[in-house]
Amino acid sequence: MDSEFERRLGRLLLAGVLLSGGVILTGLALSRPGVVVLGINLLIATPIARVAVIGVRYALDREWRWAGLSGLVLAIIAASAALGLH
Repeated sequence: MDSEFERRLGRLLLAGVLLSGGVILTGLALSRPGVVVLGINLLIATPIARVAVIGVRYALDREWRWAGLSGLVLAIIAASAALGLH
């Protein structure tokens, strides 16, 4: 992966953290627990989005082993979330 792609990934993570922080602060300021939970969910989703973007990049670069591992990580996260909701 090139350094420009890595910089974009860094900006994705920063945007996710800033967005989730803003949502959490808004929820706290308005005394809205549901909005706070939304912000926390956004914070959790940020690194998951990074794994998904990297997986797509690996697939586009025809790095099938790494694309498959990224998919496996996403499947494990999805299974964990599904089991946690049960």
